[in-house]
Amino acid sequence: MFDFQTPLNRIWLRTFSIKDPSVFRVEPGRYVVLREDGFVENITDGTVAPVMKQTVDRLPNDIYESEDVRGGRCVAVVESAFVQPQIQMNSLYICLVDGDGAAYTYTHGALLTVACKSGAGLQCQASDLGKYVLAQAGDPVYAILDDIISGAIFLIRKLVGDAAVAPAQALRTPPQFSSVAPTTGSLMMDLKVSYTLSKAVTSASITWLRTGGTADPASPHVQVLAGTELASGAHTDITISDAPSLVSGSIYSIKFNASDDRGNTAKEVVVANVSYDTIAPVISDVAPASEADVHDTKVSYTLSEEFESGKVTWTRVSGTEDLASPHVCDLAGDELDVGVHTDIELTNAPTLVDGAVYDVKFEGVDIAGNPAEAVTSTAVAFDAAPVISATSPATGSAHLDTKVSYTLSEAIAAGSITWTRTGGEADPASLHVQVLAAGELAAGAHTDITLADDPTLVDGAIYTVQFDAEDAAGNHATPVINTNVLFDTTVPVISDTAPATGSSPTDTKVSYTLSEAIAAGSVTWTRTSGEDDVGSPHVQALAGDELAVGAHTDITLANDPTLVVGTVYSVQFDAEDAAGNPAEPVVNTNVTFATV
Repeated sequence: MFDFQTPLNRIWLRTFSIKDPSVFRVEPGRYVVLREDGFVENITDGTVAPVMKQTVDRLPNDIYESEDVRGGRCVAVVESAFVQPQIQMNSLYICLVDGDGAAYTYTHGALLTVACKSGAGLQCQASDLGKYVLAQAGDPVYAILDDIISGAIFLIRKLVGDAAVAPAQALRTPPQFSSVAPTTGSLMMDLKVSYTLSKAVTSASITWLRTGGTADPASPHVQVLAGTELASGAHTDITISDAPSLVSGSIYSIKFNASDDRGNTAKEVVVANVSYDTIAPVISDVAPASEADVHDTKVSYTLSEEFESGKVTWTRVSGTEDLASPHVCDLAGDELDVGVHTDIELTNAPTLVDGAVYDVKFEGVDIAGNPAEAVTSTAVAFDAAPVISATSPATGSAHLDTKVSYTLSEAIAAGSITWTRTGGEADPASLHVQVLAAGELAAGAHTDITLADDPTLVDGAIYTVQFDAEDAAGNHATPVINTNVLFDTTVPVISDTAPATGSSPTDTKVSYTLSEAIAAGSVTWTRTSGEDDVGSPHVQALAGDELAVGAHTDITLANDPTLVVGTVYSVQFDAEDAAGNPAEPVVNTNVTFATV
């Protein structure tokens, strides 16, 4: 079937009179089909309709036998280079050109001459551009005047009887909606719509049909477009003159419909699941409150509904200078959810300045774009909590005294160090809460000090040591807790040593017994007489298993000395445990290193 939507390539329309009512000649490549009453039924680019006979390619001077061609009637011949096999009935498409083949352009109100009745001119004038044609009663009209331009396609119809006007029946593309808004699944807080029309239309409507949410007794809302709302082109974010009264909280489907002056109907565009929301969200129960003293940046708030975006802004208003103010902290993720948010550290938490005073503003908008009324807490003083660092005794350490170390980020009003027995020897007096006093409360480092309120611990007991502090504003430092701290005041004992005094060993093997595991130890060979030994003294540090509790018999040390034969040495054994308790040294004298 011929594609009527495709504009024809160059076609020339000509008119002539038939002198012989029964026959006429057709030149090569020219074709025509006539109705029984002698009028042209269909003319296309090489296409003919099966009304009567269809023409075929003919040689020069071939005669086309017409049927009942009435004398004096005008016919048309289309010049073409090819033939299409058939065409739909009652449809004829042509491109108008003037007699010499030049493009003919029609302007609204201009006159178009149609050759009829042996060449007599019949003038047809458009009274409404693209809509109606005026014609003299009984005369045929071979064109509908519809803003004709070179290459345009039009339907030709015949006017008969006494009819003075006829609707144009041009088979044209129906109007189309595009770029509509709101979009499916969106939320709207007003009645604005957007759409683009491919052409001007004579009637159109937008229908809001409630499909969920809050009840809307007035649904559906059929709103008729008017005036410039019917014009072709983009209509962006407009409130139509016939705006609906929707119900906040309702969910609607929105339908766009239109038709043009020939009854061509646009394909309906449906936008589903559109929520209408004009109720502003509410932010409540905010913290910190006005004039609060805070030591961290945690906040609290309650949202009446899910937010699309929100932020908490800290703006310095007095106190210590804050060059980074204001601190705009955008809410993220779960922080935008409906409900209560209590004492939370925001994902985008600010870094505030100790001693600065801030106004804290909470604001945001819901998913429909409705802004919440901002809530502001004024004169919020930020006083950072004190920080305790560099503490001793450390986790897993051993100590022979109660000295402690710590560093304070600021002067504190109160503080304590608590020793709690967790293992080892029993300590009936545990807990030992030692209160800091005077200079112990000052800012800065406190290194290896014995507290004024010194505890009495039990030798061999294992403790957890906790450091606490509170500043003058009542801000509590995060406690520092060190575990598995051994209090040990018992010195280790070295016994059963060899080589013994007065012996003459032929190797460097040694023996000794330790009463407890030690942290460090050594065996030192010092020349006292005999052959010279430039390497003396030989201090051999114990390592690995050599430090373990118990007997170590006839062992060659990992750090074995190189001795001189004939030299007389003193051999000293030393040890110190993890708490720092030194053993009583054992010294064996007059040990002669001999040959085998």
